[in-house]
Amino acid sequence: MSNWQEAKNNPVFKAANMTFIDSVPDNVIAYLQKKYSDISASSSLAGHIKNQYFYKDWPSYVSQFVESKVESPNSLAFLNNSEVQTFKGYKSLSKIKLSSLWINLQKKYEFNPPHTHSGIFSFIIFLNVPYNLNDELKYFKQSSFAKNVTSCLNFSLVNILGQITTFPVYVDKEFENKMIFFPARILHSVHPFYTSDDYRVTVSGNLYSE
Repeated sequence: MSNWQEAKNNPVFKAANMTFIDSVPDNVIAYLQKKYSDISASSSLAGHIKNQYFYKDWPSYVSQFVESKVESPNSLAFLNNSEVQTFKGYKSLSKIKLSSLWINLQKKYEFNPPHTHSGIFSFIIFLNVPYNLNDELKYFKQSSFAKNVTSCLNFSLVNILGQITTFPVYVDKEFENKMIFFPARILHSVHPFYTSDDYRVTVSGNLYSE
């Protein structure tokens, strides 16, 4: 099973109402690759990443694609939870809109510390994964982990014992042009990579209830 399918089928992620989208439309990808602004997003974001930029005035087809994921089964299950319905900022399904959008151009050694987002939902679209995952996982052979987590995306969730547990996602080149859509308050982080001088490029955004 591929790393993408393994993450997509992970029952923990399903229980957390996360949605894994196999394909982002070509026109959305083309826009995201080229049309970000020169307005730095670094002071607004948690990432220890120098090159982070906002998108401004993105086209309606970008909003429509992202906002359609609010109606996925996992997202609807999240919104139907009685605790979520009393959450500050949630008004109605039809008013949940894409309100912020930015790109992360992550270099070798840079990282995203554990953080959450504001809003109702957030997402990650993978545009470029520059490294070979097997090379990354071999970089720290001395680790006591059964499988190293170098370069991994991580989601931290509460397990059945009430403990906060980190679940790694082994992002490789298969993740390119795919998307993870998740409740914005889920704690997540990204470990640094070490074996490539190219950028790891992802796009993220938040959806709010207007």
